Amino acid sequence: MSAALVRDFFPGLENFLGHTLWNVFFPSSVERLCPRPHVSVQVTDTMTITLMWPAASIWCALGVIIGFSYGTLLLCKGSAWKTNNGTFIWVCAFLWYGTMSLGGLLYHCISKMRVFYLLDVISTACTCATLIAIYRIFLISNYQGIKLKSSLFLTYIIISCLAIYGGDRVMNILYLGPASLAFILGSHFALEKGSQSTQGRLALIGASLSAVTAIAAVPLDAWFCYHFGSNFSMLFWFFAGSDLAMVFLFHYTQAIIPEKNSTGHLFKGKCL
Repeated sequence: MSAALVRDFFPGLENFLGHTLWNVFFPSSVERLCPRPHVSVQVTDTMTITLMWPAASIWCALGVIIGFSYGTLLLCKGSAWKTNNGTFIWVCAFLWYGTMSLGGLLYHCISKMRVFYLLDVISTACTCATLIAIYRIFLISNYQGIKLKSSLFLTYIIISCLAIYGGDRVMNILYLGPASLAFILGSHFALEKGSQSTQGRLALIGASLSAVTAIAAVPLDAWFCYHFGSNFSMLFWFFAGSDLAMVFLFHYTQAIIPEKNSTGHLFKGKCL
């Protein structure tokens, strides 16, 4: 059940919340009713792996595809690394999201190796840090390409160092802090800034609702377990909401990023 997942990922959270508040979100009765789901997958004649959270693993795998395919498409949409129209930072956001989904798939569903845990935490923090930078750009309408790119790469390095050399508390902050701030700023951006096009407005609404679904899955975990079983508890809806939010954000980029590259010619579909 999801309580075991949360204990694995946030070792000190149960003590921080206290027994009473912890049981509100993750009651022991639900933990007994909904054990952690798993299936055995025959890889070869002599090799079998245990896949944990099999339903959620589908959304993790889709997240890998969404992140890397959309990031590549945006990279191919003009000279993303040379223009100052914000394409570059969207490319980073989607590529980091693909990495985050890969880390989630490896750590939550295949193996509890620390390297997979680090990959998940670092890529999640970097994804959210990039989204925070995007919201800042469009909220204040001030894109400074070279300065922002340098700041982003420095942020990625700092996050990686803190994750590798910090303790459990630092890891929890890296995971929850940027994610919470990205959600708050994203909600503010959707409400205040919006988009001038119908496609952009609908995409932002869809992304906001999907993000709310992902966040709401945590307090609703017990309800999902009771009604749908372990496979469709918190982790399933968290990754489903996250994937859909990124799909809608990609459609939002189609409404705001021009189809011309830095030379002024229409994009011909060639990747850099």
